[in-house]
Amino acid sequence: MEFDGPLTFTGNGTKTVLGQLTLNGLTSLDQGVLVGGVINGSTSLNVTGNSTVRGVTFDTDVQVANFTSLTLENGLTLNSDLTLGTSSWSQLRWLGTQTLDGTGKVTVSNASSSLTPASGTLTIESGIEIEGYGQVVGPWINRGTIRNTTANTLTLSGNGWVNEGLIDVSVPGGSLALFGSGWSNAATGTMLLNDTTASLSGTYTQAGTLTANNAVINLGGSFTLANLGVLNLTS
Repeated sequence: MEFDGPLTFTGNGTKTVLGQLTLNGLTSLDQGVLVGGVINGSTSLNVTGNSTVRGVTFDTDVQVANFTSLTLENGLTLNSDLTLGTSSWSQLRWLGTQTLDGTGKVTVSNASSSLTPASGTLTIESGIEIEGYGQVVGPWINRGTIRNTTANTLTLSGNGWVNEGLIDVSVPGGSLALFGSGWSNAATGTMLLNDTTASLSGTYTQAGTLTANNAVINLGGSFTLANLGVLNLTS
């Protein structure tokens, strides 16, 4: 199915896509539920009111407006760019155990925006990149890349979150705050810190590799030396 003009999904009803939906005009999702299918086309999908997607594949870019949340159910495959907010908060939420898969990127554009649970754990698969700053709130499992690309603070928080992929802060003036209860950088996980400051707090295990080049690491909270894994420190 292909639309060349403006298209708005509104209200509390459910819109089910069987197969492929191609968007070539201004398209909005406003307080709706979008179920299944592949969404692609030459224009972005603008989420302008709190909405839900269930088992959808996005092959077109998605912009979640300020003061708006987009909730995932039955997983999301993202092969495009999804941007949270512009100048104020917006949220990418998940309900229950969910997977964020694909080859796309989620951009967290300001300090008030976040990936955050309604309930359950989100698994971020290996092809996904989370970039920008703001907050990623657990529980979650990262097998992809979480990267601060700004001279601001990226905050990873919440209980029981696990990094099995890459956390990268390599922008001068950027910083990383890690806290929560029972979080860990797993044996397969890497934290790369270049020209930055990182603060670790809460209760945690650093079983993976932490590489710091010309960086400051503040170790707070509860840990033992045996829980600090591999530390590569250079000035």
